[in-house]
Amino acid sequence: MSLTVDDSLGLNRTTLQSMPVAYDQGDIAELVGRAKHAAVSMVGSRHSQGGHTLADEGVAILTEPMNRVSVNYDAFGTPQSVTAEAGATWNILHAVLAPLGYSLRVQQSSPHFTVGGSISVNCHGRDPSQGPLSTCILRMEVLVPGKPQLTVLPGDDLFKAVVGGYGSAGIILTATLLIVPNLSMHQQAKEISLAEYATKLLDMQERKQWPALHYGWLNFSNGPSALFSTVLSVDCVAVAHKGPIQEISLKEDGWIGIELMRWLWEQHAQKPDARALTWAAVSGWFRSQNNDNEGKGKENTRNGWLRQSVAFTAHRSEDKADLLQEYFVPLEKFAEFVGALKKILIKGQVNLLSSTVRVVQPDCDQDGNVLTHLSYAPKKAMACVALDFECKLQRAKSGALEPIPETTTWIVEAIEAAIGLGGSYYLPYYGFATKGQFTKAYPEWQAQQSAGSPQLSNRFAKALLSSLDSPDRQR
Repeated sequence: MSLTVDDSLGLNRTTLQSMPVAYDQGDIAELVGRAKHAAVSMVGSRHSQGGHTLADEGVAILTEPMNRVSVNYDAFGTPQSVTAEAGATWNILHAVLAPLGYSLRVQQSSPHFTVGGSISVNCHGRDPSQGPLSTCILRMEVLVPGKPQLTVLPGDDLFKAVVGGYGSAGIILTATLLIVPNLSMHQQAKEISLAEYATKLLDMQERKQWPALHYGWLNFSNGPSALFSTVLSVDCVAVAHKGPIQEISLKEDGWIGIELMRWLWEQHAQKPDARALTWAAVSGWFRSQNNDNEGKGKENTRNGWLRQSVAFTAHRSEDKADLLQEYFVPLEKFAEFVGALKKILIKGQVNLLSSTVRVVQPDCDQDGNVLTHLSYAPKKAMACVALDFECKLQRAKSGALEPIPETTTWIVEAIEAAIGLGGSYYLPYYGFATKGQFTKAYPEWQAQQSAGSPQLSNRFAKALLSSLDSPDRQR
């Protein structure tokens, strides 16, 4: 008996043999063995957008019940790291670490993703002093079909293939991650010109003086003169003379803010002229948080700043959907890339819903060795530009929904602009890049392909890693 499923985007409808649940690590080997010759993929919290967790006629193993977490202490009783099963979400790790006064060193801005999924995409976060998640993994327990369970360390060939490998080389069972104190921080948001913001990033990188957390919002207002003309630069600065904060109660973004943002997003999607209103609301709200009674800015903990809701971005229908894409360029090329991207978006008449900026340090160990095969920041600090946009859909001959050709056209141009400036693009989203662009952006793809396990596959791995002898696009 087969079943038809999809991922969060709704554009990867797939027929599976089965979707069993793994409750502990022992279940994984049993379920993989039972799958025999079927392709096996892993499914975490199901936020994937590019078919990374599904394989046609395959077996997709649900891992969320594998969510045990333990804290590792030194000889003096001080927490040093945390070990989590692959199905544990950051939410669960927050619940364990926050009462002890600790947080994750690297984590996305939302706590709803699983550890295994985050490692598979080698996620990055809001701490501009840190590289991707690969840089704070101490060790992993990994299962490769047909082999005994392995302990994998940074620098190992299997580490390079599993971290950021999108489930093609091994199944993550547990990971031990570095942690940091959960400090109290106050926010300062300021709208500045694009040129000022680009200079600020370079200056902070040169001086190695970053705020504890940082991100930017590119102005997504209407019109050629307003679009990307300014940036809302948001710094979260550690409060002086305050030690780690032990938190028992953790909150997500308040529902009023979420509902307001969802309403603005809907207006913005239905009427592109509402972009200016949305930008005014977003930038105005952030600036309003700059001052509390003591004039220091809104105060929150590190964990608190990493609990952003993603609910307001979930728009999808039969004729359109909200899509995400991310591009990476060296910091010194940031302003040039944004200028090129602006022209591409205007020419493509893209209904841009938002655009944010983060900084990612190199994906390297202390000796400068690149930690992963599919690295988007192998040697240099990168500015990450993320786009959330409305995409019109059409029916393919197969009956499946897919983006209209015009969307592919402008995204391929944006990817080319990033690659031309020594950058890359992120792989967890719906795939638009040509295979030629993929091989340019990820020159170590052959090492990743060679490390792939024959039984571990998904739509992403099959489209790229298994068929790179064809010049056609992924889809």
